[in-house]
Amino acid sequence: MAGQARDAAERANGGAAVSAMDRAFTLSTDGDPDQLEVLAIAAHDAATALEKHGLLEDALMIWAYAITLDRRLGREAELLNARAAILALDTKFNRAKKASHEPGFTAVPTQSK
Repeated sequence: MAGQARDAAERANGGAAVSAMDRAFTLSTDGDPDQLEVLAIAAHDAATALEKHGLLEDALMIWAYAITLDRRLGREAELLNARAAILALDTKFNRAKKASHEPGFTAVPTQSK
């Protein structure tokens, strides 16, 4: 299921990615460290892909899984990277949310002529 989360994220299907990650996480909470590491790596990959597609809320959800898994596995370097990513993404998300309430904001990108 970790692969399903990654694949859905690469296809820009944030809802499916979060759902697949949730199922995989739920099923592997008592799993062996190797399975948890595969899931942690998939969480990093899925969150990064969702971020690239601009699916910021979904990426934040997946980063939360990555942080939880990295902490559980003692993956210190990856944990620091995930924390930095979620902080940067949260800032970006809040800026976009604030900008959406400003006059002249359009949710649909326009092409310049």
